[in-house]
Amino acid sequence: MPEDQEVLRRKSDELKLFGFESGEPVYYIEEVEFTLEDVKQSLFSTYSEPYTLPLSLGRNTGLLQVVVTSVTSSYVGLTNQTTDSTLGCWEHPDWKLEGWLVKSGFDPYKEVVRVRIYLTSEPDGTGIDALRIQRIPSSPDPEELVREQYVDE
Repeated sequence: MPEDQEVLRRKSDELKLFGFESGEPVYYIEEVEFTLEDVKQSLFSTYSEPYTLPLSLGRNTGLLQVVVTSVTSSYVGLTNQTTDSTLGCWEHPDWKLEGWLVKSGFDPYKEVVRVRIYLTSEPDGTGIDALRIQRIPSSPDPEELVREQYVDE
């Protein structure tokens, strides 16, 4: 396998460990506009008054509003870079979220868009370092690569 393909395969395998699937791109965002407290409020909001998380996919895009329907903690292992063995876990978890985008009359699609989000915690656990978001694919192929795009603010 050529070196570039091997790098793409390793990145895809990492994204699959985060819970992402092939069929839709994964967007990597460093500038997160909400807090873990906002995530909690969204998860416990009501049907008639959902608390949404604001999300931008970069310049010249509208602000997306995400309603959270589930949250799972994910304790990430400390890995020895030379042997690839796990030495334990980071003290504070990362977070896996699922939810949906609030629809607007301007949306070019009819269906509700479900999303999967992976939040990387800051090492001290006080905030969110970055996030990855993906529209949940309707028919993912487990053999296909998961691809990531970086969002520029």
